[in-house]
Amino acid sequence: MKKTFAFLNLAIVFCLVLSAGCGMDTTRARNLMKQADEAWQKASVGIESAVEANAMLVATAMSGEPQRVQPEKFSGMTERMDVLIDQLKGVAGKYEKMSELAGIEDYVRYALMMKKAVNAHIGFVKLIKAFFENLQPFFLRGDVVGLVNEINRADKEFKQIKDERDKAANLLKEAARYKKEKNLSD
Repeated sequence: MKKTFAFLNLAIVFCLVLSAGCGMDTTRARNLMKQADEAWQKASVGIESAVEANAMLVATAMSGEPQRVQPEKFSGMTERMDVLIDQLKGVAGKYEKMSELAGIEDYVRYALMMKKAVNAHIGFVKLIKAFFENLQPFFLRGDVVGLVNEINRADKEFKQIKDERDKAANLLKEAARYKKEKNLSD
């Protein structure tokens, strides 16, 4: 009888330790998710800034008034894109760290979905960077007419940028939907 009682006590303690460990993993996952999501929010501001700069340049160039284009406003865009890409890689690393936790499948799946969405945004930003790199010689020369002509020729690049942005946005929506569905609140 004493052996059975001791065994039951040991089993109860073992279960309590396991459940406490699961709670700690969930708390850790929630904290990592909060950090990664905050880093994503900060990076997304930079993405929107890049998109706005791209749209502003294109709209101004296509306005039919090339004198309105101010190349000096855009000459540092490739460097800003490099900083943004590095920032996004850091965000992907935060989701990667979160996805390495064991026993918290919903958080791991969310982390993997967000990492995929962040990586798609990196691809999107790289396309914008390549677009600005192609325009860099025109910026450096102050060649507004050449810049406008190059932008008007860039239909293929615009389509690639749009397609990659749509893909990234859809992946982000899927991750947000999953987070809400699984009630993975901060």
